[in-house]
Amino acid sequence: MTNFKLIEGVTNHPQWGPEYVRRLEQRKAMSGTLTPQMMEDAAREIIFEHPDEVVQAINVSQGHAADLSGLSPAQLAKLQEARVSQEDIIAAAQFTNPDVSRPEAIRRWTEKARKAAAPNAEGAFYIPGKSVAEESDV
Repeated sequence: MTNFKLIEGVTNHPQWGPEYVRRLEQRKAMSGTLTPQMMEDAAREIIFEHPDEVVQAINVSQGHAADLSGLSPAQLAKLQEARVSQEDIIAAAQFTNPDVSRPEAIRRWTEKARKAAAPNAEGAFYIPGKSVAEESDV
């Protein structure tokens, strides 16, 4: 039985989707047809080539890790430069949100980190003397 959820997950992945489509095109060019089993096999190959990313995605989906995919390259660089690990992020998230579950604390940290990366309505991140904190920022 074909695992369509696996195929859908790989197809919709921002990085693996295009790679998956290329593999399907190659298989179709070689055999002339594309069966559901061939599609699943191509998806499995991609999954096996990215084990660390798969484990990270599972951890994020289960609330055991922060999803850093929405952060800006500058933010990611700062985290790497400071050698901030997922464990550090989780500890900070739980420290700043002691009244909620671990997955909820991580979700809140991620939401604030993404918001910090987004410019305000005037197009700047912070304008001294002009920018005002919102209640959701506190």
